[in-house]
Amino acid sequence: MYGFVPTQFITHVNSKPTPTLSDFIESIKKCKDGSYVRVKTVSFDLVPAVLAIKTHEHYWPTVEVRFFLSFFFFKTKKNPFNFF
Repeated sequence: MYGFVPTQFITHVNSKPTPTLSDFIESIKKCKDGSYVRVKTVSFDLVPAVLAIKTHEHYWPTVEVRFFLSFFFFKTKKNPFNFF
C-alpha cells in the first residue's frame, strides 16, 4: 500500500532523518491528521524513493501490535502514542 514494500526502510519523515524508532515516532507525532507526510525510503539495493502519504486516523489508525510468545497471540492497542 502507498508504494511501500517489505524490502524498503524509512530513512526520513518530512525531510528529518529517522535512524531509530524513537526518532521516527517523534517525527510522526508532529504530523496532523489529514495532512500529507513526505516519507523517504531506501531499498535493499540502495535505491531511494520518496512517497507522499496522507494520514487519516479514522480509516488507518495508529496501532501498536505486539506478539506474546508465551501465550502465542497478537495484541493490538489503538493509538498507543497519541499521535493525533
